[in-house]
Amino acid sequence: MASFGEAPEGKPEAGAKIFKTKCSQCHVAEKGGGHKQGPNLGGLFGRQSGTMEGFSYSKANKEKAVHWDEETLYDYLLAPKKYIPGTKMVFPGLKKPQDRADLIAHLKAATALGGAVDPAYFDRCHIMGAILPSDGPAVVRQLV
Repeated sequence: MASFGEAPEGKPEAGAKIFKTKCSQCHVAEKGGGHKQGPNLGGLFGRQSGTMEGFSYSKANKEKAVHWDEETLYDYLLAPKKYIPGTKMVFPGLKKPQDRADLIAHLKAATALGGAVDPAYFDRCHIMGAILPSDGPAVVRQLV
């Protein structure tokens, strides 16, 4: 399995589409938002697995104690049930490295901004020649 360091560059706009079609049925990215079948993903990066308040995690998820970052999420998204045996997550995973990189790029923006980002938002930013979302929420607020 290739590492995140060897992954293709993620495209947030493509990741937003993946999130909408494959993740949004069970997750929201808005900080402080409610849980669905899966936990709220707001503030995901830097958090330990199984610790989002108000969500009933599997014992396996709590005990795995994964520290979520690009590397661990890249590996997890390949095959969640293999990465955390016993997880309640039913999603089979994303086999294509580009899809995983794209979703991670979107999640970095969406979870930092406080919610899912509409793919059209990225189109507007590209037109304006902006570099984001790595520049952070302050820059994003100026551009929208």
